[in-house]
Amino acid sequence: MHRGYAYLGAGSLAHLSEAELAAEWELTSFAKLAEAGIRWHGVALPAALEARFYSLNNLPAKLSPLFRGLDPLDPDEDVLEEAEEAAVPLIAQHFLLDEWVDLVYDSLSWPGQTVVRRPGAAGGREASGRRGALLAVKATFQADWRVDAVAGRLATTGAHGIEARPVLLTPGPERPAAELARRASAALGAAVTAWSDANGHLTRLRPV
Repeated sequence: MHRGYAYLGAGSLAHLSEAELAAEWELTSFAKLAEAGIRWHGVALPAALEARFYSLNNLPAKLSPLFRGLDPLDPDEDVLEEAEEAAVPLIAQHFLLDEWVDLVYDSLSWPGQTVVRRPGAAGGREASGRRGALLAVKATFQADWRVDAVAGRLATTGAHGIEARPVLLTPGPERPAAELARRASAALGAAVTAWSDANGHLTRLRPV
């Protein structure tokens, strides 16, 4: 269920937990900039959405056998490739609850393109329309089970499994925003690069 998430307002981070904000530099920075009058424009899907998707579909139990026998200290690339071939379609064939779908749809208030990404990600997936945005969210979940992503987790955490994380949806296309970067750098006390939507609203930050 998504109790407590009746609506995910554009630009709001109030529905995210302190742990979610603290875990991602970009989210922490957005929160600080809001206090300085520089508001981020987008929709932040909470980690609870992803956690519910995995638990509802019993995905941890279905994914774990794919990595049976894998040595986390010396992972066999053939095993990782075989796991990807099974894991990515497995994620694709399962669905979010209708109430979560409605919540995402109701929260997307802008027309045209949407950029879907994890906080801190350099890139993103461009999508058209609300259904396209939702499919891009699912594709973001699928990307966590590709070889490079799993190998990265094994190297840093020693485990193949994931922790649920927020996903950001922002109006596209994005463009570099030098004046926003200057203002944000001054407010944060550190040099950043910024991007905006077509209306000049902040959509993305990266440290320099």
